[in-house]
Amino acid sequence: MGAVDLTIFAVKTYDTDSAAQRMRPLVSSQTTILPLQNGVESAAHLSRYFRKEAVLGGATWIVSSIVEPGVIRQESQFRRIVLGELDGRETQRAKDIRQALADAGITAELTNTIEKVLWTKLLFIASFSGLTSVTRAPAEPVRTCAESRLLLERAMREVEAAARAKGVDLDADVVGKAVAFVDGLAPTATSSMQRDVAAGRRLEYDAINGAIVRAGRETSVPTPVHEFFWTCLRVIDDCRLAIAD
Repeated sequence: MGAVDLTIFAVKTYDTDSAAQRMRPLVSSQTTILPLQNGVESAAHLSRYFRKEAVLGGATWIVSSIVEPGVIRQESQFRRIVLGELDGRETQRAKDIRQALADAGITAELTNTIEKVLWTKLLFIASFSGLTSVTRAPAEPVRTCAESRLLLERAMREVEAAARAKGVDLDADVVGKAVAFVDGLAPTATSSMQRDVAAGRRLEYDAINGAIVRAGRETSVPTPVHEFFWTCLRVIDDCRLAIAD
């Protein structure tokens, strides 16, 4: 195919290195790379392989699954993408990409605070998916049990503290909004990582919970709840690999 104008990088985070190597023929000095992965480290990771200036920041909200190779089922009413330059500038390329996505029927938004968007999303998914994956429970028992609800809020506070220590200006009520979102989920709602645990698939625990642990260590912010999630999910993933071998 040769070089392209835009590459949407949407593989699971544990496949980033191999996918980045394979996509090199698609990337020229004029190519823009838009990562839509979980976590907050994708842009930095891709910058090891490509020019830092080529990479945008991006986040997506969608529920989808692989039915079979080449067949994807979208299960959500929403399909939203937020993107922006990592340095906060407004650029023509970002505007053009947003318009192309909107023309495809996607709710696409530009932001000059993409890092804030990524950390706000991570605050929810790391805490909710970490707790539901370890307990293997859906939303209802997690939010109605007083102890697990408290643990969920503590996990969110850890992400907030680590993000603020890194200079990310999260909303003052970011945790309250995230808890309210959990309260609004269907009782049987599960996280994608919890479904991966149940199905015996590889887990993205390192990009999700591990990112918070690393940020905490970098900024001297304690993150014991996420260290617990990260460790438990690593053991689960290692057991899956042992069984596969």
